[in-house]
Amino acid sequence: MRMTGSFLCCLFFRKAMIIHVADALTPPNLHGPVLIDAHGLPRYWACVWFTALAGGLADSTHLKKLRYIGNLYQHADELYGRHALDDALGALNDRTLADILESWFISIRNQLDTSEGDEKRWQTGFGFVTSIVTLLAKNDANTFYVVKRIST
Repeated sequence: MRMTGSFLCCLFFRKAMIIHVADALTPPNLHGPVLIDAHGLPRYWACVWFTALAGGLADSTHLKKLRYIGNLYQHADELYGRHALDDALGALNDRTLADILESWFISIRNQLDTSEGDEKRWQTGFGFVTSIVTLLAKNDANTFYVVKRIST
């Protein structure tokens, strides 16, 4: 699939769509892969995560992590509806985040053939959620509680 404007290409990875942004009008530090939903909209917190926390990753590492995070987004969409993970992160909804992570973990573990890649997928998704929660709640006294709640 080809897109015009800032989007050079669109790649499909197990239902996760990733576009590569590289346009003269886009600042060079924002060039690279971007996770989008089925409607072509960027996954908000995945973009924030890359810009604020993971900007130093090599493109191949960034792409691999986006595939894993995209799998988590897809799982949340199927479980709670469109934008469920972004909404839960933005609201710091610890109950929903814990439910999403727990059911995602169970779905990963209940596969017939598990591999080392499944552990990396889990660690990447869990790390993504905890890093966004920590970023959002940096000045909030409830940070420890929210991180603890989604960790258990």
